[in-house]
Amino acid sequence: MIIRPARPEDTAAIWSIIGPVMRAGETYTLAPEMSEREALGYVDALVMYRHLPGRR
Repeated sequence: MIIRPARPEDTAAIWSIIGPVMRAGETYTLAPEMSEREALGYVDALVMYRHLPGRR
């Protein structure tokens, strides 16, 4: 398996995974009514934060 950084063209696939989980409101501590754009922005922010110097 090859793991690579997400690309802009991957957003539909990412949303297809996190969207239903978020909407169920049982796993993520995010508002189930959060828009796709807001949720993907949240995921992007987490990924960027993880790659800041000094973070793992």
